[in-house]
Amino acid sequence: MMKGSKNDNSDLCKSNKAGAASDDDVIKAITDRYESNNPTIYTEIGPRILLSVNP
Repeated sequence: MMKGSKNDNSDLCKSNKAGAASDDDVIKAITDRYESNNPTIYTEIGPRILLSVNP
């Protein structure tokens, strides 16, 4: 199969093992960004609800 064709997912499989961000890192990045932009809303509603409403 030619490199770069639509059906070649081998790079995706390899990159996941190479150190993709963990769920905790992703959640922290999103909540940090949201908290800095909307501190009042964040503290009243909380991170889990915000993540489910704004995926």
